[in-house]
Amino acid sequence: MVRRCWRGDPRERVGLTRLEWVVVAVVILAACILWLPYFLSSVDGPARFNGCANNLSSFGKAIAVYQTTSGAWPVVSTEPVDTIPGNPEKVAGYSWIVGLLPNLDENNLYMRIETKSDRFKRVAFDPALVDDEGKHFSQTTLKVLQCPVSGTTGSQAPEYRAMAQKLADKNARELPVAVTNFVAISATQLSLVMDDTTSGPDGVIYFSKRGITKINDGETNTIVLTETCEPNYAAWFDGTTAWVVAHDPNSTPPVQRNGRWECDEATGCRTSLTSSTEALANDDETTFYRRNWAGKEPWRYGPSSQHNGGLVNHLFGDKRVVTIRATGPTRIDASVYLALVTRDGGEKDRVPE
Repeated sequence: MVRRCWRGDPRERVGLTRLEWVVVAVVILAACILWLPYFLSSVDGPARFNGCANNLSSFGKAIAVYQTTSGAWPVVSTEPVDTIPGNPEKVAGYSWIVGLLPNLDENNLYMRIETKSDRFKRVAFDPALVDDEGKHFSQTTLKVLQCPVSGTTGSQAPEYRAMAQKLADKNARELPVAVTNFVAISATQLSLVMDDTTSGPDGVIYFSKRGITKINDGETNTIVLTETCEPNYAAWFDGTTAWVVAHDPNSTPPVQRNGRWECDEATGCRTSLTSSTEALANDDETTFYRRNWAGKEPWRYGPSSQHNGGLVNHLFGDKRVVTIRATGPTRIDASVYLALVTRDGGEKDRVPE
């Protein structure tokens, strides 16, 4: 049988040539590549935002268990100290996060810390507090302590680097101290944090021998924890850095009226609530928490996040996670934010819905 090639009019041909099919495939592939980043960003953004909120919610559950067993809220540090490693005259206590480890599914880690520290008799940054790999416990990175959008897991603060250099293991010397993206709001303003009077700071988790048992303003009206994108002075192990305050220390101080901190109508005041994108865009507006306080480097961020839209997650006393807007025309009023941080101000302010 003889095969004959088709010699008809090309205009009568049906279908595409091989080359035309290749061109179509290339066009479709290019369109898919262009669409994929958009799709991933539209899906990944909310997923990572929810991941941060879920981790903060885990803290709420851990605190609830802690309250059941201890009858009180955690304290920000086991010792009311005012510096971090590097000053031989002062020592750092273990943070409130360390005490919650058993309730964050990290009981084995807690038990090892307890054993190596001789039931917490050694100071938090004693070089002897190392795991089986020779790594200091403060260098342990825990997923529950991280906000997926932050990208920051280790501190470059010189005080922590100096501590690492004292470790016996040469590989551990190169590891940074791990940071957390979730911290306590200990007070409305910095001057109250180390207040050793009877009343002490006006937040919920602060320096004290024993935590408070009741939030008089009501748990639904009071902020306890917040997100932070501070890259250096937010070590989860360190009781002197696992907290922030609500007021921007570089702005006009709030005034106290009837036991409540408010912004003066004439001069106003600023909260330390911000987004990293806003601060990076205008470095003059960056909050310097520790410019003249204790650290060798500036403590740049208080309550803050890298979420789009200037949104910052907060944990309230009733264990709800509430998103508060830090920037833009609909950002929370400074007086309302300060009032929501106090545990016993007598105010009835609620976060706007």
